[in-house]
Amino acid sequence: MNVRKDSIVDQEDFKRAIFDVDDTSYLTHNYHPWAAKFIPQIPRYFIEKLTRKGDTVYDPFCGSGTTLVEALLLGRNAFGNDINYIAALASKAKATPLSPAQLGRVVAWKKGVLSLQGRWLGGQNHGEHGAGGRPAGDYTGEIRFDNKFHWFDKDVLVLLMQIKRSIEAVDDPAVKTFLLAAFSSIVVRVSRQESETRYAAIDKKIEIRDVFDIFLKKLDDMIERMRQFAAAVDGGSRAEVCQADTREMPSIPDASVQLVLTSPPYANTYDYYLYHKLRMFLLGYDVYNVRVNEIGSRNRYSSQKQDIGTFVDDMATCFGVFRRVIKADGHVVVVIGDSIVAKKHHSGLALIEEVASRAGFAILQAFSYKLDDISKLFNKRFRQKGKEEWVIILSKQSQNEP
Repeated sequence: MNVRKDSIVDQEDFKRAIFDVDDTSYLTHNYHPWAAKFIPQIPRYFIEKLTRKGDTVYDPFCGSGTTLVEALLLGRNAFGNDINYIAALASKAKATPLSPAQLGRVVAWKKGVLSLQGRWLGGQNHGEHGAGGRPAGDYTGEIRFDNKFHWFDKDVLVLLMQIKRSIEAVDDPAVKTFLLAAFSSIVVRVSRQESETRYAAIDKKIEIRDVFDIFLKKLDDMIERMRQFAAAVDGGSRAEVCQADTREMPSIPDASVQLVLTSPPYANTYDYYLYHKLRMFLLGYDVYNVRVNEIGSRNRYSSQKQDIGTFVDDMATCFGVFRRVIKADGHVVVVIGDSIVAKKHHSGLALIEEVASRAGFAILQAFSYKLDDISKLFNKRFRQKGKEEWVIILSKQSQNEP
């Protein structure tokens, strides 16, 4: 690991806190698939180190909500946004404690799914083969995307839309968000999409009983984890989550944030819009908006052949927002990997150095680890030999600093 300037954190202490940890999916952290997310021990470490109870922590690329959950568990307030609608949905579900009464509504709603299961499978015991038959209500015409039956078996898609229609009838917004996140979490698994990190259609031989089994098992697990999470959260802290482009964030008050803590997109590494496309289509979200505006996507740098300068420009605009919302004594912590664009290697540190100089921030400390040397901090599919992941700590540069 390499160090710049004065140390804010002890690197060996940091390594002990995050390397080779056993559990990275406790409480609500396992609610929704999200590739390349950082483990909860990373935000926990910096939240404990750089904030106090009651402070506000902001994650402007909140992904599946890891930072927000950890902030609440530590008695801090949290704000998060992401341009990806699925990220905003998953984060809101993970970081919104439900009361016992609200969980009771979830359990009551689940009885309707069990009834639907009985009608599809021809008996209440879904372990037995019954006559069954598709219950009335084919809402697949509401889904507007090409080749929908290339990606889904017709009956599976009919069932998914029936479940979605039932969720949409729920009048409690927090309960509805919880159920939609559960629904979204299983979409790829019951579709023909090969995996969360490969957008290709394969025959998975998914049957109707499989959809029910997968969804009900997921729902039961989420209910129990929410009970534990709600009990663990400090009652005085809260999280706000929205779908928004960080470059256009007017809603956060000036000088209200103690810590900006995020893992922004790594240029030319991953297309979040692509691998969550089926979810967005089924839920009625604007896929085009995400595809066109997603910072750092492979679509931009491999397909459109954009220059790395567009990434620096985008991040400098984001850092301008950080400068406005952060307190004078606050910090920004960025976890970012190296990138390869047009076959040229770009250090994550060098990119953030340029962004910081343009946005009025000073780097207080930076250190890195080889992505090849770790097993849990980054998805193996997106590693390339020689790449490093950087932890960079910054603060506002005063008017008197050069």
